[in-house]
Amino acid sequence: MGDEGVGIMVIQELAKRRFCGDVTFVDAGTAFFCIVSTLRDYDKLIIVDAVYGGGKAGTIYRFGMDDVAAREDCGLSLHDFGVLESIQLERIVARFPRDVVFYGIEPQAVSFSLDVSLVCRKAVMCAVQKIMDDLGRADIHDVGVKHGTPRDDSQALSNLRSQNTN
Repeated sequence: MGDEGVGIMVIQELAKRRFCGDVTFVDAGTAFFCIVSTLRDYDKLIIVDAVYGGGKAGTIYRFGMDDVAAREDCGLSLHDFGVLESIQLERIVARFPRDVVFYGIEPQAVSFSLDVSLVCRKAVMCAVQKIMDDLGRADIHDVGVKHGTPRDDSQALSNLRSQNTN
């Protein structure tokens, strides 16, 4: 899996938080096509995945549906049947959220490994913050961590920095 696991890591990090409003986090893995029909009743959809965009490893991309649809070579998904095709197909047969945003993180290495590169682990925390900013603009705010566990994002980033120096 290697850096392809960044989407899962972002979702796991977001799922640790509590939000005002109705927010659901789903790890679709490589099976987005299989779950796309379950997403019909949401108002906003944010999709996170590893994306080959041509930038440096760890670069965070943000695309709207129009941006993705305009570029056939956008590299939005590293999986077989793309996320874009799944959404377009679903819109033909049913109601689907109009507000769809894609976040991508440029991988350093996709390999048969469970290890995510340091640069992509740092990008995960940055992507989490960008997504939380997006949710905040939609008046959905983080109200703490689930189960009363204190959270300190600066400590998490500091831990990643210290791993880089060891």
